[in-house]
Order: sequence, then C-alpha cells, then structure tokens
Amino acid sequence: GVRSIGLRINTATLELLVHNGTTLAANGSLALTNNTAYWLRVLSDGAGNCQLWANATRVGVSSGGPASAGAASESILYIETGNGANAAQQIIAVANVWVSFAR
Repeated sequence: GVRSIGLRINTATLELLVHNGTTLAANGSLALTNNTAYWLRVLSDGAGNCQLWANATRVGVSSGGPASAGAASESILYIETGNGANAAQQIIAVANVWVSFAR
C-alpha cells in the first residue's frame, strides 16, 4: 500500500496524517488562530516515527508513519482542508515549500 505523511486542516485544527501502508492515523494537532502564519516542519526518521513542529515547538508525534520507501510515483506532497459542518472558511496558503527526502 501507499505510505505517506501529510497535513490536514479540520475545522481550525491542523493534524498530522501518517500512513504506514496499512493504517491511516491522525496524530498530533494544533489549534489554529485566525490570520496567523505558522512555520511548519514535519520530520520522519524513516523508521515510522514522525513529528509535527509549528513555530519551533513540537505539537505532534506519531509512530505510525512510513517505515520503508514507497515507489517513486508515490512521492507527493498532500495537504487537505475541510470546514466540517460549519460555514467558516478554511484556507491554506503555502509558501516557501522545501521537501527533502533522505535515504
């Protein structure tokens, strides 16, 4: 199965999503504040352990991330937003993206 690490905004909460090829999990969360910019960093040690950092503070940890490399066609950056059952806008603006894969 596809192994992945991603981010999701779910009704003003940022979540770390991890998938180890079998199970999808949402771990770690950050309550977002309106009109605030965040410097985000996601770290993976390649053994399934992932961390979500926001503005130099660790806000989430997961042991359910990818523990082995996937196919080259599976290397994507995925970010999701949703507004749940309310009418509030959930907007994500992405700037200065740097993705690094270490093997």
